[in-house]
Amino acid sequence: MNLYGGCSTQRAWLSRYLRLPPATTVFSRVIGHAPLQLRDLTQGAAVSGPFQKRVLAGVTAVVLSSAVKGGVGKSTVAVGLASALQQGLGLRCGILDADIYGPSVLHLLRASVTQASRDRNPKTSRPLVPLVTESGLKVFGLAALQKRATEALVWRGPVATRAVQQLLFDVDWAPLDILVVDTPPGTGDVLLTLAQQLKVQGAILVTTPPQLVEVQVRRGLEALARLSIPVLGIVENMAYVECSRCQHKEEVFGAPEQRAAALAQAASVQVLAHLPLNKTLCEAADQGRMAQDTAVQTMFGDLAVQVATLLGFPV
Repeated sequence: MNLYGGCSTQRAWLSRYLRLPPATTVFSRVIGHAPLQLRDLTQGAAVSGPFQKRVLAGVTAVVLSSAVKGGVGKSTVAVGLASALQQGLGLRCGILDADIYGPSVLHLLRASVTQASRDRNPKTSRPLVPLVTESGLKVFGLAALQKRATEALVWRGPVATRAVQQLLFDVDWAPLDILVVDTPPGTGDVLLTLAQQLKVQGAILVTTPPQLVEVQVRRGLEALARLSIPVLGIVENMAYVECSRCQHKEEVFGAPEQRAAALAQAASVQVLAHLPLNKTLCEAADQGRMAQDTAVQTMFGDLAVQVATLLGFPV
């Protein structure tokens, strides 16, 4: 199935130009079951003043997969967590790829995405329908609307944040137990928009062991606290390498568990998982079959149980 350029099961397409000051034009395409009139993304982009946080109808909990520094595996963790929640615990889950400038969720799931969701409520006013994997995991992001996988979006912050709002509130996500949102790295406009306009039940902060990343994690924890987003815990990715023959664990970055524990204790949060740098996971990600690989589900199983428990779901 070609994810780029649209899905054959989607009935209507609409493309138009968005006029952006100063005289910059960007191209956006959206899909849905009915013709969709794009709202002007340049309107209402102010970030000051009172905000009314909205609840996604039919979605019980929203969890952010966040990282202050790129390249730590935030998207991989988001996909692995959502897949384990869906297949391992039987929860109804979805993933929103809110990483506007570097979307990768659909790439990680491309081998298992089969069609547009069929359980759409015909009475809903939301015009966009998420894609769905073979296991029932709902997925959506701007990558599904682009002509090709390598197409770049050269957008200013206000345009990106308005696009995220449409992906949140114009997509028919319901019914879901948990929506995992893969956020862009950093503490910029998109994270601010999510915090101001959406009721978020918690965030996981993804990191890697080196000390340089530790500094960024402290910044991330402070940012989430200032935005009043509860931190469920820290996930330390690429914590070690396990030998495939003798199962010896080599901590190539030193003693990451001690460093992560100290960091979590200082911030009064917990370390949810120490994930290895794993060949099987890397291959599944490269081939777009993270939702199909049972080894991946096992690897993220404990993390899924902890997150579900923290959110109040029976496990």
